[in-house]
Amino acid sequence: MLQIVRRGMIKYSSYKLDFVANAVLGERKKELGYKLIPKFQLGSSADRARIAQYCLQDAKLPLRLMDKLSTLLENTQMACTVHCTLDAVLTRGQRFKITSLILHTIQNQKIPYSIPDMRGIEGERKYQGAYVLNPVPGAHLKHFIAVVDWKSMYSSNIIAHNLSYDTHVSIDWAKENLLNNEYEIMAGGEAFVTKRSREGILPIVCDLLL
Repeated sequence: MLQIVRRGMIKYSSYKLDFVANAVLGERKKELGYKLIPKFQLGSSADRARIAQYCLQDAKLPLRLMDKLSTLLENTQMACTVHCTLDAVLTRGQRFKITSLILHTIQNQKIPYSIPDMRGIEGERKYQGAYVLNPVPGAHLKHFIAVVDWKSMYSSNIIAHNLSYDTHVSIDWAKENLLNNEYEIMAGGEAFVTKRSREGILPIVCDLLL
């Protein structure tokens, strides 16, 4: 539960069980310092009962957090979606899950593919990220301000323009071997074959997820 809560959308000032349980459930751990446990163990039945209640509460709180936050349901659905184990969802990163989904799609769709030989290649190709403008503080009353969120458009653009690593071709090769409606040149100067030629793996995956 600690890993799940830390990776969640809500951030806490402390991730101790007592703090998170109080914030989410309104419940707290039983008060019993760990230095007192040996003393209570050697004490009376009532003392050992306090240890039992302390341990029982420590066991119940994570289960109640799991139920309240729906972590088991959500992570099980994620495991089914990307076709990997529940343990992999909880311990592996996004790259592993995406790779698992792509490989399953390739196998299920019977798409021919090859694994590139990366030996001898030093480092990775660098890509320029998005350019973010610095906001100008103040009330802008004379001009309308449009807010454009491209994040939610990524998958739609991938599907619409058949953008995928396996549909990327050079412009010279496309002009020599394909018809005009079988490839498209993007604004950035990269060429991709269209669905008329063949559908890429990433558009198939995006279409399945949507």
